[in-house]
Amino acid sequence: MTTPLAVRAAVVQAAPVPFDTPRTLDKLADLTSEAARQKAGLVVFPEAFVGGYPKGRTFGVSLGVRTPEGRDEFRRYFESAVEVPGPETERIGSVARQHGVHLVVGVIERAGGTLYCSSLTFGPDGSLLGTHRKLMPTAMERAVWGQGDGSTLPVVDTPLGKIGAVICWENYMPLLRTAMYARGVELYCTITVDDRETWVPTVRHIALEGRCFVLSACQVLRGANQEWLIRGGSCVVGPLGQLLTGPVYGEETVLVADLDRADLVRAKFDFDVVGHYARPDVFRLTVNEAATRPVTFTTAPEQVGVAGHSLTLLEVPGRFAVCKLSPGSAVPAWATAGDVFTVTRTVDEVSVVCRPELVPEGTQCESGWRGLRVAGSMPFTLVGVLASLTAPVARAGVGVFAFSTYDTDYLLVKAERFAEAVAALRAAGHTVQGGAAMSSEEEIRLRPLRADDLPWVYEQQLDPESNRMAVTIPRTGKAFDEHWANVLATPEVAARVILLGGKMVGLVSCFQKDDQDRVGYWIDKGHWGRGIASRALRLLLAEVTRRPLFATAATSNGASLRVLQKCGFLIDQIRQAPADDRHPECEEATLVLR
Repeated sequence: MTTPLAVRAAVVQAAPVPFDTPRTLDKLADLTSEAARQKAGLVVFPEAFVGGYPKGRTFGVSLGVRTPEGRDEFRRYFESAVEVPGPETERIGSVARQHGVHLVVGVIERAGGTLYCSSLTFGPDGSLLGTHRKLMPTAMERAVWGQGDGSTLPVVDTPLGKIGAVICWENYMPLLRTAMYARGVELYCTITVDDRETWVPTVRHIALEGRCFVLSACQVLRGANQEWLIRGGSCVVGPLGQLLTGPVYGEETVLVADLDRADLVRAKFDFDVVGHYARPDVFRLTVNEAATRPVTFTTAPEQVGVAGHSLTLLEVPGRFAVCKLSPGSAVPAWATAGDVFTVTRTVDEVSVVCRPELVPEGTQCESGWRGLRVAGSMPFTLVGVLASLTAPVARAGVGVFAFSTYDTDYLLVKAERFAEAVAALRAAGHTVQGGAAMSSEEEIRLRPLRADDLPWVYEQQLDPESNRMAVTIPRTGKAFDEHWANVLATPEVAARVILLGGKMVGLVSCFQKDDQDRVGYWIDKGHWGRGIASRALRLLLAEVTRRPLFATAATSNGASLRVLQKCGFLIDQIRQAPADDRHPECEEATLVLR
């Protein structure tokens, strides 16, 4: 059954403060706040918003000529750029975290002595989810910006949908668009400074071609005499090419549109350019995801990547356990319940790699592993992949656990040695995306709810943003006390506090309602977007073994529906639920786990 999910998105049309990054970041914070007040969950800023787009400046360049004044102008522009990651990206992340939104922001990135026109995607917890460097600067831009490569083409899977960003005239590169479609982009962000009349037809074509929502954010910028250098034209387009809002010209504004995610499926009924409307027997595209490095240092032949090239590795979020079962064991249900798992049977044992929260007590296992996977798909004729990865890690004295799939290879490393392994791989010429330090405090645990937890629970259920997302009405103090007194007095209710490193960050429970066993959860909004809900729910499902289990969620609450579906729940029905003391009238989905 098609599930109508609503996402409210905002595109910002505004000018940065030229050559003044701190003031531009202040403006970014104010505009994000304005979008958040309009209940936007995704906010998209234009190309080069942080760092600036110096339209009309020549930097003293003509064919065969550079001037001292142009070099000094470039120095000033260089100083307005930002390092990724760096203090400025920390500030942008804090803005996303403060307002609980996803942010897509165009920046001028400084790396070594080169500038890149980049797009950064941030999660509602403030984390940097993805970086894209513009592959091909246009015309005069090539005098001041370098070129990106295939290692920075992310499409980020979020509770709102799959977010990708393509910068300005990159959108006229049909193979790049196809790569984005192949990665399943649903919220296609075209950040730009192109204000021509031809731009809006361009983004409408992209939406129609990719059957995705297109969010086009363009700068507005005036010259010294207040003439328009960039006049805007921002808009939001639906997956059948229809304008949902905009375009708007000649003013700063925040445009907001409600996106019905069910339109994504409706649109692909008759056209899926990388699916049923593709002809791979005639046309095929190969994307090189490897980072291209001008210099690779080696101290031994095996430190060089496969066939003399470096490999790109992507961090696999979360942790893993490696378990050993007796050779005659049937494969238990918990072994195949997670999002990433592998099971190997030999005459000597059954070996399982899975998420640690799924492993029952008493199972022989080693937990606390973090994972990396080689980006892209590798042919079977390619040799030496694992050797090029394990050799430098072994020289660093770090142990690994490796497994392979049809397309690629995975490396697991103990969390406490993960940073050392990443450093060794990078020193050997490989690129590792992610690889940030993760403390053992990020382990998720459940414990029974106690009476002394209730003041925290009461404050949580009063939060307006959380109630808007969940489409709920907070209980009064009296109703709250009566409800939870009954919960604590009912042994059949499994109410569990969610602990992150010993800190209470949410609640998950299984309870009876309308003669059904139901589950529900609540997460502190400061921890949204980190996978905590799905990890905690899997823990509860390992504890509560009876089936079927039911859950309900407003169809507008895409995040909760995704959490439930990741844990195996399927939508059973959708109905218009009447208002009661806990919920306003809304469209509600009932899901079941059998």
